[in-house]
This record gives sequence, C-alpha cells and structure tokens, in this order.
Amino acid sequence: MSNNKSSYMLPFICAEVRKLWALPILRLAVAISPVAMYVFVAEVYHIDKLPLHAPVRNLFDALPWVLFDAWKTLFLQTFIVCFAAYAASVESQYGMIRLLCAQPMSRTEYVLGKGMAISIYVTALTLVFVGSALAWTAVYSGIREVTWSNLNHLALCTLAFVIFAQALGWTAYSLGLLRRTIGESLITTFGFFVLLTFAGAFSSDRMKPYFLVRYMFFPWKYFPGLHSELKSIAGLYASSTLLSLLLVALTTSGLALAIGYGSFVRRDITE
Repeated sequence: MSNNKSSYMLPFICAEVRKLWALPILRLAVAISPVAMYVFVAEVYHIDKLPLHAPVRNLFDALPWVLFDAWKTLFLQTFIVCFAAYAASVESQYGMIRLLCAQPMSRTEYVLGKGMAISIYVTALTLVFVGSALAWTAVYSGIREVTWSNLNHLALCTLAFVIFAQALGWTAYSLGLLRRTIGESLITTFGFFVLLTFAGAFSSDRMKPYFLVRYMFFPWKYFPGLHSELKSIAGLYASSTLLSLLLVALTTSGLALAIGYGSFVRRDITE
C-alpha cells in the first residue's frame, strides 16, 4: 500500500462525485426540482390566494409559505435519506467494495471520502430547493423593497436548511454502512428516523431540544412577520439558536458515523 495515502483522497472524492452523478435518479431530481417547486408556488398564489389574505410586498412575504408547503411534504428529506443509504450500501451489495478497498487508501479514507461526495450533492439539492422557491416567488412578487435584513434572514434560513439536510445525509449514510444490501440499508435508516421521531415526540421537555427531528422547521425562525399558522411552528424554536441546531446535528450524525464506521472497519468484505 502506498505511503502517500493523502494524495489519493482528493481524486477518490472526485471519482465518487462523478460516479454518483451518473445515477439517473440524482440527475432527474436536480433537473425537476425547479419544475416541481412551481406546484407549491401555484398552490400558494392560485389556490390559497395568499395575496388576498395577506400583504405581499415582495418575494420575502410569500417565500416562507412556498418553502413550508414544499418542505412539509418530506420529499426532499426522504430523497436525501434514500440517496445516502443507497450510496452507502450499493458497493457492498454488488461486490464492488472488494475492489475499492484494494485501492491505496484505508477504510477510514474510503468512509470519509464517500461521505464527503454524498454531502456535496446533499448541499446542492438543498440549495436548488431554496433557490427554486426564491426564483419563482421573485417572478410572482418581484424584488422591490428588498432590504439587507431580508437577505440576512434568507442567508441564515438557507444555512439552517443545509445543516439539517447534512445531518440527515450523514446519519443515513453512516447507518447504511452497517448493512450489506440496499434494502437492509433503507430499512435500517428509516427505522432509525421513525424511532427518533417517536422518541423526540414523547420525551420530556428538557430532552426535546436534543433530538434532531425537533429542528425540522427551525429555518422558519428567520422569517419575521409570519402569520399565526407559521408563528406556531417558529415559536417552537424561540429559545433555540443556529448553534443549537449545529451542535445537535453534529452530535446525531457524529454518533451515527462512529457506529457505522466501527462496524465497517471490522467487516469481512470477502464474503
């Protein structure tokens, strides 16, 4: 094995990025996201008729509603979990893991390199999600009277989306490392998130802030002037901060990574 392992890390990440991009479902998801987002824009403007019920000065008055309608469907979150769990186990299922682990790099580098490649696409999908909503609401409501405060809130909201999505991706990927087939990986990952959701729902008030699922709607904290329906959601996080979200995200995904990594490095890949 080569002593210059670090020189292989970056090429491996690039290779994983190219390999993942070859997945038709990933390219389709990126391509149709702006089109699919229009469905939720049409719902807000044409079905719910938001401009008739609330003053819409510019895109930032409608953006929270469009993002909320799209986010609550769980389409993006589910895709991220499925994508990460699939990527974690596809090579084990088809035996390609033997060839990859024969390359001049350690299993640690393999785990981190593939995880970084997945996180690149998770970030891209999240930015496309927010960017599509932003573009459509700008078309409908314009950008007049946009202030620096609006842009600051948008940046913080986007960062919160990315942090939460990264936690989902890394957790799903890490749990996927525990299994040898795609089906087992998906079952394990979704089972974990279901249990985490129930645990967060029925835990004590003191423990609730430590559950990742409790932060799913945290980004709406950064939209001022929300109406009662969305204020009730943002109010859940009145005492929470972006740092709190970051710490919970790092803790959840870090623990999952430690478990998945510990299992993977001891696995007999010759079976």
